[in-house]
This record gives sequence, C-alpha cells and structure tokens, in this order.
Amino acid sequence: MKSYFLVSTVISFIHIYGNTSICSATKDTLQMKSKREGTEIDLLSYSIPPMNGKPVSIGALMELKTKGIPMMEEEIVAAKKQKSWQQMDSLFQAHYPSLNDPETQFVFEEHMAQIILKDFGLLLNTDKTALERTAFYTELLYKNKGVHAGYLCLALTQLKGYWPKEKIKEYAQVTHKRVKAAIEKTGDSVQQIRENFRENTKALSPQELARAEKVVGGIIKSYDENVYFLKKIEHLMEE
Repeated sequence: MKSYFLVSTVISFIHIYGNTSICSATKDTLQMKSKREGTEIDLLSYSIPPMNGKPVSIGALMELKTKGIPMMEEEIVAAKKQKSWQQMDSLFQAHYPSLNDPETQFVFEEHMAQIILKDFGLLLNTDKTALERTAFYTELLYKNKGVHAGYLCLALTQLKGYWPKEKIKEYAQVTHKRVKAAIEKTGDSVQQIRENFRENTKALSPQELARAEKVVGGIIKSYDENVYFLKKIEHLMEE
C-alpha cells in the first residue's frame, strides 16, 4: 500500500505538470555573472505540460525519436558533444514545417525549446542572433502554458533591452501566476514525498527504488525550481 501511495503521487504529478580590451574588474564581473547563470541553468527541470488539459501520448514522443531528435537523457548528452545550439535550431526549423499532427507539434515545440535553451546553451548567449532565437523559444513555452519557471525567468532576463519593458512585465506577470498556482497545488504533496519517501519505498527492489528515486527526484527538482524562481519573477514584474 505504501509503494502504491508513492506511485499514485508520482502519477498525479506527471499529469499536472564590441571592445576586446576589458579591464580586470569587468572580466571578473562577467565571469561571476556567467558562473551564476550557469548555476541557475542547472536548476532547470524538464517537463512536457498537458495539452488542452490532457497528458501527451508516448506516441508523440516516439514519433520525434524516429526523426533523429535526441529525446532520452543519454541521447541529449551525446548530441551536446557534437552539435551547437545553432545546429539544433536549424534542426528545429528543418522539421517543424512537416509536423502536421497538433500533438506531435506541441511536444516538438516543448522538447526542442527546453533542450536548446538549457542543454545546448542558448540561454548563455547574448548576441543579436541568439536573442532573436531566445525570444522565439520563449514565445513557444509561454504560448503552450506550461509552468517552466526557470526557463521563462532566465529568458526574460536575457531579453531585457531586446523586448520592450511592457512585454517583459506582461510575460512575467502571467508566468508568476502560473508558478504560484503550481506551488500551491503541489506543495503539500511534495512535502509528504520528502518526509515519507524512504518509508514508502522500503519494500521496493533495488531496480524499482532506482526508478522511483529518479522520478521523485524530478518532481522535487521541478518544485524547487518553481520556489527559487518565483521571487526572481516578482523582481521582473517590478522593473
């Protein structure tokens, strides 16, 4: 029964959810900024939100896999060694027009936006072309109504000066509303998972425990991402 509680809880979460001469001081500031941004990017969690209130099907995910899109974690890690964000962006533009099924298109948008922004480092680039593509993928994540607290917060921060202040504020306000609702909806359950995980999984085999730890770890990371970035989104609303 305890392991059933854990699985039920996990399933419920899945269903929610210029000048080349720079002074030394400036170099230090830029390095600190880059390090901080890199650390914050590590906080980002991966999720495909429901489409029209329903979880997306495995079939939509598998269809993208047949197109050579890196889907699994190990595939993304391998692709990072071979491709830049520009190459992945070109892959997006090459496949996107041929996707006729709305669900497959939705999953493609969500998946590619997240891995290009985070895993392939688009969020760490601020030249004009990078900002143009950051804006594009930010629009996709915003339009699809997923929570994506960290992605949207970091993207909106990068887009200051590229987008009008009014647009940054509007997107921050809507994102804040989504993030706050997600925290309120899942907070109690996440706390129960933190407190009772070991007790609830005592009867699981090592293989089952490893799978449960991975899934539950993802749930907790997603929640912690929302909590961390909520305050930062509030600052964006006030600027």
